[in-house]
Amino acid sequence: MEVKASASPSSADGRHLAWFREKLGDRFVAGVVMHLGEHVLSYGDRIIAAPISVLWANAPMGGASEGGPQAGIVVDGDGRLHEDLSEN
Repeated sequence: MEVKASASPSSADGRHLAWFREKLGDRFVAGVVMHLGEHVLSYGDRIIAAPISVLWANAPMGGASEGGPQAGIVVDGDGRLHEDLSEN
């Protein structure tokens, strides 16, 4: 995991995780670049960028006062990471 003080991370922010993935091979499960933005982004095989707010699964995206969907990260059956929005 890496943490960036940016609301708009770029794919270059995941380059160290990509290097680590190549070194570990199949032992690398997933890499996440945490950021201050609002969207989950894919940086290729098993690496995503995700808002730091997903660490608080019960906090609505955009702030507690705005309401709206709950955000979370889901690993599907193929080991791919993606954003899960539910109407909880």
